Amino acid sequence: MINDYKINITAHAGCMDTRMDSIESIEAGIEFGADIIEIDLNVDKDNNLILSHDIPKEEIEYPKFKMVLEMMKNQKDILLNADVKNPVMLRWLKNVISEYESLDRVFLTGLTLQDIISNKEFLNGLHYFVNIGISDLENIKLEKLLNELEILNVLGININHGLATSELIAACKERKMITSVWTVDDEEDMKKIIGFNVNSITTKRLDVLKNKISEMQIEIME
Repeated sequence: MINDYKINITAHAGCMDTRMDSIESIEAGIEFGADIIEIDLNVDKDNNLILSHDIPKEEIEYPKFKMVLEMMKNQKDILLNADVKNPVMLRWLKNVISEYESLDRVFLTGLTLQDIISNKEFLNGLHYFVNIGISDLENIKLEKLLNELEILNVLGININHGLATSELIAACKERKMITSVWTVDDEEDMKKIIGFNVNSITTKRLDVLKNKISEMQIEIME
């Protein structure tokens, strides 16, 4: 699914100064050559899957998830990262993705360890990361944490750039777990995270990150 031989660029759900969770943001991600498009996936009062980071408001019409899946049909080389904001949707999410024959091109983030444990039956057949927070890193030894993740069959970890360390990334790679880091918009932060050799970096500044990766790869080759 995810190319683990390079650093994949993930377009944030509000990349390149576009409105959050908008069709324009997805189009910008495609235009600027992102490997992965991120969307915030939520559910409204009628159980429709929609794009919204926050709790949906009845008076607002949100883009529908099915519209995005239809858009991505023609983008065969781009993956879709659905950041789950309400785990209740997991009960029927697989069916919706299957309807568009996109199970191999959509993966989930936003899920905690407990979300995965509580919804294991609904996640069968889906690709998903576990979101790692500061409490996970503080309360559990790294080796024990990674052992638990292997049992849960996750693709890997999704972590805020402020919590990512070279030790954590290296330990995940040893176990062949994919590492995804968000949201990296500052150039110095980009340089640090690129240096960790992670598998995916989520950013709003696609053009800056693309150039920074190229610059650093050239430096390594020289």
